[in-house]
Amino acid sequence: MKKFTTLLFVLLISCGAFAQFNFVWNDTYSYTVTSGFSNEARKVAVDASGNVFVLSDITSDLDSTNHVGPTQYYVVLRKYTPAGVLLVQKFVNVKNMMVSGTFDFKSAFALEIDGSGSVFIGFNTFNSVGSNYDVQVMKYNNNLTSAWTFIYSTPANETGVNIVLRGTATFLLFKSVTGANTTYSIARVIPNTGTSVPLYSFDTNLDVVTNMVTTPTKNLFVTGYRLISGVKNVMTASVNTSGLLKWKSTYNNGTVSGDDVGNDILASIDGFLYVGGTTFTNATNGTDALILRYNSANGTRNSGLLINIPQGAVINETGYEVVDGPVGTIYFSATRGNRDVFVYKVSTSNGVVLNANASFKPNPASFTSISSLNIADMKVSASGKVYVCGGITGGSASGNFGASYLANFGPVSGAFSLLGNVATTGTSDDSYQGVGIALDPPRNVLIYLQSFWSTNLTHSNELILVDSYSMECFGPEH
Repeated sequence: MKKFTTLLFVLLISCGAFAQFNFVWNDTYSYTVTSGFSNEARKVAVDASGNVFVLSDITSDLDSTNHVGPTQYYVVLRKYTPAGVLLVQKFVNVKNMMVSGTFDFKSAFALEIDGSGSVFIGFNTFNSVGSNYDVQVMKYNNNLTSAWTFIYSTPANETGVNIVLRGTATFLLFKSVTGANTTYSIARVIPNTGTSVPLYSFDTNLDVVTNMVTTPTKNLFVTGYRLISGVKNVMTASVNTSGLLKWKSTYNNGTVSGDDVGNDILASIDGFLYVGGTTFTNATNGTDALILRYNSANGTRNSGLLINIPQGAVINETGYEVVDGPVGTIYFSATRGNRDVFVYKVSTSNGVVLNANASFKPNPASFTSISSLNIADMKVSASGKVYVCGGITGGSASGNFGASYLANFGPVSGAFSLLGNVATTGTSDDSYQGVGIALDPPRNVLIYLQSFWSTNLTHSNELILVDSYSMECFGPEH
């Protein structure tokens, strides 16, 4: 167990050759009496008025009336004004949480805001009657007054993957596990009724779905992988809103034993689907970052791009997120081994063609080695600047720890380059992980969400960090 504290602060950056960090506001939050309770940042979003919403998972020795008692498990949704004033917070008791690794108590998986400012959250909740996990979706108005609640409950263990909104409809992607059988399914939540309509279930123990998207006028689109003769092949599919499978496509990079996985999917403004993922090329290249383009109407794959940066040794690339850029371009994020974060600018005017790339090496001076590197989120501003965050783990003379990074990419004198970054921060006593980014274009603000823990071996004290930066002017590392 871990102590739960939330630290919220905002910095403004004045533009110039070097960024100036100006303190604006902060908020420190704790909902526990003793140390040893959990605090995990999950999602961040901004509404049209600039209000900031933060979703987190916590464990605590305080009940909802602020009295000490047995361990409680909460999903917490908080709303702040653009100036950082906490307006309201909502606690949902989920009764228990699944644990990833040793310290990561997981429940919340989705936070969405629709065009009217309504807030939707998705999380897993423990069913004490059946001793299994269910999936719950809640809708709030913008003041966080509950509008309706939906719980998907069967004898299986259900785990939410994500939710997508289309008009007044809410679609839920989830995983069900019964014994040795795992099935991914889509359901449409019926507002105000506590019920849903099952739409489509993918093939049990063969299809794994990692992400789902939609548009106001098109179908639901998913990606992930399909096992074919025990090998992972990129799987991309289209399901209409009535639950009819329109098409399903698989991709294998010509290798018999190498795995290919779709990690992200974009229903682009140009009408095509783009899948970002990872493919095994050969023993010389190892894994490469991969982009596939599909006709969204019929699933025809009409272009693809393998990205391998020559380096004189086998260093694996991993593809992460794909997002729209300026007209005729998309951006694709990837890591190269444990050492570099890459953003690729890809032209889509004639197929999928690599236009430019830029990289960032998040490497604190105190590190002696890096054991992992991930990309947690990527967002693009209206001017075409790209913001990427994530985390690394590694070792130092004082012990192992984690660190977070936030980097900014964009054009410099016509060339796509690294523009700047916030200092990569972390020590064995104070570790960090970048979690999410939300952009607030009218106020030219970027919100950056992180998790923090002290003493890497025990996670004795944890915090949620929410920073706000001027979106268009990052400076060099500080």
